[in-house]
Amino acid sequence: MLRWKIPSVLVLSLALGCAPKKEEAENKNQEAGQSQPPPPADPDPTPLPPAPVEEKQVVLLETFFIRTLHQDVLEAAATLPVGTVITVRKDATLVHHPYRMTNGQTAVSITGFLPIHRIMQIPAGYEMELPPERLQQLLHLPGGLFVSGRVAVP
Repeated sequence: MLRWKIPSVLVLSLALGCAPKKEEAENKNQEAGQSQPPPPADPDPTPLPPAPVEEKQVVLLETFFIRTLHQDVLEAAATLPVGTVITVRKDATLVHHPYRMTNGQTAVSITGFLPIHRIMQIPAGYEMELPPERLQQLLHLPGGLFVSGRVAVP
């Protein structure tokens, strides 16, 4: 009978709080120079919004072909009339891909081509040729949109 009382007393003393408390154990760890690991990061943090893109507006002073890159050659995609307003990223760099001329041959431009960021405005009278749906379609071409580097503004 005595044999059963000793384990019972041990269990009872642990249950009554004779064992060290969790806070005391944590304090002892911190005093000993042991730091607790940081709490786990939120598994699904809200993504930060993208940084705003700095761009410059360019008003076309002449008619320009806009081109899209297809198999390493810039192919004509549409013609933008005089007065069209486009935007080009300020950090955009000129590309010097060959382009296809109207006679079907390819050439390399001395001025290069700039990627177009957005087409902002088409002059009045051209809405039928370039409706908003067509402009959106052009802006989402897989090869991107490019305009002659001659439009670059210093």
